[in-house]
Amino acid sequence: MGGDVGYELFSGISGLDRVAEAWFALEQRCHCQTFQTYEFARLWQDNVGERIGARPLILTYAENDRVSAVFPACVTPHGPLRLLTWLSGPDLQDYGDVLRDADSSLSADEFVAEALLRLRREARTALLYLTNVRDDAVASAPLAKRLRVLKQSAAPFVRIEGEFDEYLRSLPSDKRHHLERCWRRLSETGEVRLEVLAPGDAGLGETFAWIVGHKLERFARLGEHDVLLDPGTREFRMAQATSHPDSRVARMTVDGTLVAAELVCVRNGRLCTLVPGFDDSWAHLSPGKMLHYLLLCDCFERGFDTFDMGWGTQRHKFVFTQTAVAMTTFVDRGPGGAALSAALRAKRALSPHASSDVAVTPPR
Repeated sequence: MGGDVGYELFSGISGLDRVAEAWFALEQRCHCQTFQTYEFARLWQDNVGERIGARPLILTYAENDRVSAVFPACVTPHGPLRLLTWLSGPDLQDYGDVLRDADSSLSADEFVAEALLRLRREARTALLYLTNVRDDAVASAPLAKRLRVLKQSAAPFVRIEGEFDEYLRSLPSDKRHHLERCWRRLSETGEVRLEVLAPGDAGLGETFAWIVGHKLERFARLGEHDVLLDPGTREFRMAQATSHPDSRVARMTVDGTLVAAELVCVRNGRLCTLVPGFDDSWAHLSPGKMLHYLLLCDCFERGFDTFDMGWGTQRHKFVFTQTAVAMTTFVDRGPGGAALSAALRAKRALSPHASSDVAVTPPR
C-alpha cells in the first residue's frame, strides 16, 4: 500500500483485487459485521454486481504501512437511477458501515467526511443512498452530521445473558405462554431436532436449495416479488451459504422430516438471521418461530452474546424481545437527495411490496 499516510481509491474488479489483503487484515482488527467483510462484498460483486453493472469504489486510509480504515462503496444502477451506495447494494446489505481500526490516529468523523467528498467526486452524477446504518455503527454519527435522513427502521435482538430458562421467565407472560404452547404442540408431533451446518458440512447446499424453493413457491402463491428473483441473488446467497466462513444453515426436523431452515451468520459472538424458509404444510405449528426458539436456546448454550433477528420490525420478532437497535438510511441534503426521495416514494406507491424502501419504526 506504500509507506505514506493517506487515502487511496480503488475502483472496479481490479481495485477490489488489489485491496483484498489489506481489507481482510483490517477485518481481524476491528469489530465489523459480516456485511463489511471482504468475502461478503466479493461474493456479491461476482454474483450480482457483475450482472447488473455495479462498479466497486473502495476508499482506504493508510498509516504506518497499514490500512486503518475502509469505506466499501459501489456505483450501481437501480431502475433508471445510478446510486452511490454500500458495496453489496441496497437490497442485500442488512447493516451498512465502514471499517476502522480503533487505534487509528484518524477519527471516524474525519475519515467519513473525506470519504464522502472523494466518493462523490468519483461517482459524479450517481445519487448517494446509504442504507441501514445502525445507531451503534462507526459511521452513524459522522453520516448524521452531513446527510439527510430518508427513512428509519430497526433490528430487534436478544441479549444472551444467564440461562435460557431465565430468559423465558423474563418475557411477558402472554408471550412466554405463547412460545411454550407452540413448542408443546410441535414436540407432540414427533422428535424435534436442530442442526446447525457450517460450510463444508454434508447437506448444507441441499438444505439451502430447499429454503429457496419454499420461499419462491410461497411468494409466487401470494403474487409477491422476492429479492431472490433479482439477477444473481440466488447464486449469491448459495455462494454465501456454502463458502462464507461466517455462514451457517440451521435446520429443524421432526422425526427426520425437514420443516424449517434458515441461512444465518455468526461473527464476534453474534448470530444474525438472514434467509428463512419453511414447509407451508406445517404452518399451523409455527415452524419458523420454533426454529428461532431452538436457535435462541442454542445461542445460550454456546455462550453467544446476541441473537440478532436482522433488519425489519415484523411482529413475530417481538414475541422474543422488545429490544431493537434503530437504523437510518441517508441521502444527500441537496437536490440529489430530494430527487431520490421523490423517486423512492413513487416506487413505493407503485410497488407496495418493495421491502427495501418501506419506512418502519420499532414498537414502543
